[in-house]
Amino acid sequence: MTSLRLRAASALLALTLLVTGCARQTPQQQEDVPTLEQLRERAAAAFDGTASSAQRRTAAENAVRTLLGLLQRPESFQISDDEWTASPRPGLEAMVRHIDLGAGIHLYALALPGGTLVDEIDRVAVQVRSGNSPRAFELSPLPAARLVSAYLHDTHGARRITLALQENERSGYIAHFSGPAAGPFELVTDAFAGMEGTYGPARLTVVDGTLQVALEQGTWSPAFDPKDGSLHLATEIFLKFDGRFSLVDESRFDAFALLDIAADPLRRCQREADCPEAVTARVGTSREQAAEAAWELAKAKLTRQLEAGWSDSLTARLPTGSRMLSDEGRGLSVSLLSIPAPGQYLKGRYFNVVQFRTSGVPATRALPLPGLVESVRGFAHRGMPAMLVVVDDSAGQEDVGTAKRTLYLLRLDAGNDWQFASDWVGYVTRAPYWNIGDVTADEITISWEPALYPLFSVELQDGDEPHVTVCQYPGRCHQLTWVDGRLHSLPLLTHYMGELTRPHGEEDLVWAASQMAEFLALVDPATLTGGRLSQLVDPDGSLGIRVFDVGENTRVITLPTGPGGMGMAVIHAPGQAELVKTYDGVVTRWEGAQIVQAGQEKRLLLLGRSDRAAVLLAYRQQGGRWVPVDALDEAVDRNALLTLRVTHTPGAERPARGVVVQGAFGVSASLTGGGASFCEGGALCMNYRYDGGWVLR
Repeated sequence: MTSLRLRAASALLALTLLVTGCARQTPQQQEDVPTLEQLRERAAAAFDGTASSAQRRTAAENAVRTLLGLLQRPESFQISDDEWTASPRPGLEAMVRHIDLGAGIHLYALALPGGTLVDEIDRVAVQVRSGNSPRAFELSPLPAARLVSAYLHDTHGARRITLALQENERSGYIAHFSGPAAGPFELVTDAFAGMEGTYGPARLTVVDGTLQVALEQGTWSPAFDPKDGSLHLATEIFLKFDGRFSLVDESRFDAFALLDIAADPLRRCQREADCPEAVTARVGTSREQAAEAAWELAKAKLTRQLEAGWSDSLTARLPTGSRMLSDEGRGLSVSLLSIPAPGQYLKGRYFNVVQFRTSGVPATRALPLPGLVESVRGFAHRGMPAMLVVVDDSAGQEDVGTAKRTLYLLRLDAGNDWQFASDWVGYVTRAPYWNIGDVTADEITISWEPALYPLFSVELQDGDEPHVTVCQYPGRCHQLTWVDGRLHSLPLLTHYMGELTRPHGEEDLVWAASQMAEFLALVDPATLTGGRLSQLVDPDGSLGIRVFDVGENTRVITLPTGPGGMGMAVIHAPGQAELVKTYDGVVTRWEGAQIVQAGQEKRLLLLGRSDRAAVLLAYRQQGGRWVPVDALDEAVDRNALLTLRVTHTPGAERPARGVVVQGAFGVSASLTGGGASFCEGGALCMNYRYDGGWVLR
């Protein structure tokens, strides 16, 4: 019994101590449950500039422990990314950044002070989720840097995590960790053994088991390939992972080697190291795709080569037909490289890249042109840097029945990119006799038959506005000329004006006259004087084209007349080119035009003549345009003075919509200060004037 009592007393004492101990521990355990708010407070304390450096270091370590403790609890699954990133203090962009690597592996990068309070570094924790029992570990040691990206390699028997960390704009580190599926993970210190050296633009150094990457220039932007986990370190330099890392240096393939590979990838890529990875991966299944891959790499390399500097000796090493073209315009210098793709697999492919300078440092851009560039001129178009280019659409083709050259205008936008302009094609219409083919808003095609014209040429002239000379052979040429920011075929317009003097049907005459209206509709009257207009369209004066400047930015351009009996002119005002038509020979020449005030409105009066009649036409302004109006309110058909006959039919188009005065002995007519006057015999006259309404008395 004694022993039983002793056992009972001992059990009671133990139970008492256990209960007492639990009672004391429960409040402490409740205090030790980590929370997001605790993490926020401790992270803020690590950045407290009023605390000592030792206190800040202690706060940083406490923050890391709090993060790890929080990640070991299933409640952390419910914390959103917005809650993680919420800044604990002004100036800190994000407290914790979360990356889901898949397979239950999550990374959490906690921002803490670096060497100074303004420098930030990341302490990285990994959470392994399995049911409701997550585990968390810190990935260490790590260099002082910020986490940029990460990748999970799920290999047999182990999980590998690779981190890319940014040190500054031009450098950073790669760290590789390995461990069992449930963790922990340790730094693999020999993951990058033997990779030190300079490769292309990158210098690689192994530092404390991590790989430091430093660029000579530019911004370091590491990127993992989501397909295979390979890591892009720099231009043409990447890490390939197949259980272990291997360094792939494709900077050793220069542009000319890549062009040679593109011409015949099967011949060049006999072994794995003979060609870039992108080419080798395709050559066994598709030579066309392999050639395409090599061509894309070559284009990138050629662009960088042009940026670094070019020479004639380099041009000589390019595929047959390649061209290096240069020009300097007003405030613009351009050097354009135009290359046909080599070999049989890339027929019809071309690459055009330009280095240009407007001010300061030159820039380089690829151009989306559909063929080889034959010539280029740099100039200012509508105040912006521009290039007029001639593209050889027939390049590389054999025995073509029709050769083509296409004109394009490219203009530099605010982002320093070249864009096709669509506001530069003026009066240019399809005209096979003039070798003008298809014309759209942004291109003009010149076409010809090489068998008929072996010396055919399309040349861009020098000057502030590069005119285009089209020659069937030397001595037989015509030009496309710039007027008001658009390129026009004025010799073609002159040709159609000449057709007005020949016998044609009325429909054909109206069509020919409408060509002048089409041209003028594209030109602001303020930018083209009457004298210049006459010089452009009627250079030798043989067509008798006249320009009446009536003020208010309005003028009347008279058109040639012929045996068809039609007298025509064009009213040219801003946004308007109105064709004026008369019939039956009542107008063979135009005497003048003027704007007169008529009460509250203004009228534009046109006076035309023939040997037997005089015609007065009237227009008034409506909606900012000149529109035809009846010269008189009522119909008139009567004799006047001695032998004059006056007719006016409201709304009638023939012989003219206006007042027609005919006389057996001739009629003299003139515009007066307020209207017009019609006289017979020099003394007897009728006056057209405004007297509360328009009258003829």
